[in-house]
Amino acid sequence: MEKQSDMPMHAYVVMLHLVSQGYSNFTEMRQLLSRESQGTYYITILDYIVKKINILEKEWEETIPPITALVFNTDGSAAKWVCEILTGDSTTQPTLQQIAELSLSVATYDKWDLVLKELKP
Repeated sequence: MEKQSDMPMHAYVVMLHLVSQGYSNFTEMRQLLSRESQGTYYITILDYIVKKINILEKEWEETIPPITALVFNTDGSAAKWVCEILTGDSTTQPTLQQIAELSLSVATYDKWDLVLKELKP
């Protein structure tokens, strides 16, 4: 049996994939990943993804859709940082239209394979 890494790096790619497949909350993801750790583990992963996407945008000189903004709380609400990304205000919940527009931009972005390659250790 292969030894599992203590580093969460492999989970970054898994998180992107789960979000792309419609999983939208940490409870579902934690169950799928068989992880019972606290949410801060996932916040660390999302923070890494956001920072890496920002770096890639500067390097590639283009906008990459913020896929992490498609992760919502278990009650369906958006966290403050998601609200900030989608509405420009950390206290305003996004509309269905804003979520749909972001989802479309994520679904049609043609360089996700390159982004995933950059996220791998």
